[in-house]
This record gives sequence, C-alpha cells and structure tokens, in this order.
Amino acid sequence: MGDNNLYNIKSTALPVDTKDALGEKGSADNFALLFNKLAHFGVKEDIEQYCGDIEKLLGGEVKAHFFHKSKKQRQELHLDLTPKWRFPDGFEKHYKAFLEGHAAAAKALFSSHVDLILKSNWRIAIGMGNESVYENGFTFHPTYGIPYLPGSSLKGMTRHWAVAEGKAREEIEAIFGTENNSKTEDIDFKQGQIIFFDAFPFPSELKGGCLQPDIMNNHYPDYYEGNKPPADWLSPRPIFFLTMKEVKFQFHLGSIPTPGGNPEGLLNTAKDWLVKALMESGVGAKTAVGYGRMGGGSASKSNRRKVDEGQSEQESEGEQPEPGAIKPTFQPGEPSKKLKNGIVFDAVVTEEGKPCLADIYGYGDRLHKQKPVSGSVQNLKKGDVILVSIEANGKKGSKIISATFKGYKKA
Repeated sequence: MGDNNLYNIKSTALPVDTKDALGEKGSADNFALLFNKLAHFGVKEDIEQYCGDIEKLLGGEVKAHFFHKSKKQRQELHLDLTPKWRFPDGFEKHYKAFLEGHAAAAKALFSSHVDLILKSNWRIAIGMGNESVYENGFTFHPTYGIPYLPGSSLKGMTRHWAVAEGKAREEIEAIFGTENNSKTEDIDFKQGQIIFFDAFPFPSELKGGCLQPDIMNNHYPDYYEGNKPPADWLSPRPIFFLTMKEVKFQFHLGSIPTPGGNPEGLLNTAKDWLVKALMESGVGAKTAVGYGRMGGGSASKSNRRKVDEGQSEQESEGEQPEPGAIKPTFQPGEPSKKLKNGIVFDAVVTEEGKPCLADIYGYGDRLHKQKPVSGSVQNLKKGDVILVSIEANGKKGSKIISATFKGYKKA
C-alpha cells in the first residue's frame, strides 16, 4: 500500500464481528477482496460516522469511492491504485508457476494448440457491468485477485466480430458452435471445436502501474437528473472506474478433434479472427472510444516462449526494445555546436504523457533535460530509448525548445 493510502478496516462496511476478528490493522493481500469486499464509504472527515449508519449505506446516500480529494486537491487514495501497489511477498513466484501450469495444461489437453502474445495499445475496461458498490465493476480472478480476460469474453467478442464481418456461417458454427435464438426452433445443437482459454497478464506487467483509475466526466449532472437546465456554471461530476493500461497478455487456443475435421485449419482461422477482433473491435467496455484494442501479436508452434519472458515477436524485431537493451549515445561534436531544426538525436523518456518529457542527448556530452516530445507518444514508457527530431531556438540554436518522436532506437 502507498503512503497516501487511507485504507482502514474501520472505514469499511464489514460486519462488526469480522472487523474485530481481523483486528485494527486487518487487510487483504488479494486485490479483488480489497476492491469488492473492503470498500470505503463516505469521505475522510466523516467516514466512520457514515459507516455506522447502515440505512444511509443501503439507501445510497453515501457511496463508495476510490479516493477523496482534500481541500489542497491532493489525491488521497482509499484503495491504492498507484504504481506503489506490488505483489504480496512470495506471490510473484507462485503466480509464475500458475502461468506455466496454465500453459502446460492447455498444451496437454489439446494436440492442436496455439498461443500468442498481445499487448493493449492503451486502456482496457473489463467487467464494468459487474455488480459493484462503485457503480462500475471490474473483472478480477476469483482466486488470485489479478486482472484477466475471461475466455468467455474473448470467445463472444471474436464471434461478434466474425458475424459483423460476414464470415462464412459454416466456419462460425464450426469454431463457436450453434445457438438457438427461438424457443420453438428445433435444431441439433453442437459444441464449437475451438476452446478459448482465459488470458492472463505477464508477471512483469503486474509489478506496478497497470491498474489505473479513469473517469467518465458528466458535465451537466443536475440537468440529467431533471433539476436544472444545462449551463456552463454547473459543476462536472466525475465517475471513476478501473482500467488496465498497456498490459501484455498470453492467449491460448485449443482445437477439439472431430472425425473428418480440420483442427489445424480451424485453429489458425480462430487465431486470425481473435487477433483481428482485438485489433479492430477491442475487448471489454468503451471500445467505441478506443478502449480494449490490442496490437498485432506473435503466434506459432515454433514461436512459444516461457510465460514469464513477456516478449512478443514484434519487440524481438526491435520495434520496442526491452528496457536496458538499447543505450542512448551523444552525437559527435562540440557541446556548444549550433543546433538546427530537424536534427535527430537519441533521447530517454523521463515522464509519460502527451506530450511526454525526455532527456535528449545532444552534441559532445551535452544533455538537454526534460524536453517536451510530441507525436505518437501515448505508448511510450519511462526509460524508453527513442529517436527525436528537435526544434531549436531561433538563430542562436543553443537550446532545444521541443522535439518530435520519430521511433524507437534500434540496435
């Protein structure tokens, strides 16, 4: 938990005997329990008072929320969703073993099997429709308490994409099976030949920062509630929900053998459809505004890796090198050499954002610190080694004003 975390067992709506059994410092290492069972109600100043009034809780007068902002606008977290959150002691080792067992089971169950690695381009909001005291839910693994993508969601998303794209009915039924949309229709149901396994994030993705709160900002809440006409002086009312940001997942598909069937062909078709559905449609909620999309991935029987490596085929080709694999270098020349617009230098990202900030390696040994970098920088992470073209100040050309992202530096 972070230093600014306000979590306190007394501030939850747990039964009194449960609080007493857990003690004053009672907590849970399982993040799903913290989110679903140990929610905070009210605000910091009167939270204990409200939690003693069950009628106000049940009546919805007091709602649970992730965090409360003080008068100084300092974000104080009721549930720490910052990069400070880490695995409980010893959990990472067990989680890696679980992932390896999950992959081994998928391969052992099906002679025809394929795995692939995909990374989200931005945020994923999965399980927003789940029941939650926060009004917007989230999907956590019931045992391990980690975020994941259920196989049923992946299968439904892929089928929906295939139908929308007008794929052959015979292929759709062979991969996903048949369903009866009429109570009177009498047809023979059949199981789909492709099994979609749950997709889990790599351990390295869960070490901090992958879980982040996001908002839907209602600018005219009083108007929508029927109390006032819409006007600029009405205060926005942000609604918070959980997301995963730029997370790498391991996917598994298996094919059930059938007499006279073509398991390898169906498996490759299902894999292609899954990748295209994730790239074009996305998984989870809010896909119409860009959530849930993933980049192209790697998949082949000869391209399998241990689940704790977390390296995709794209990254091994140098599109996005692993941190530490590439080093930035200065350009030859005197440190005082005049800077010209458009010159390309190495840089290291120091702060994520749009624009992001980066230290730019200029001539000689001159380091231009904390310069804004624009362009397609939304996927850049702190520590990435990149190439930037610079914009210098006027005729003197002694300082870098800003820069534009040109790509990742390659070996």
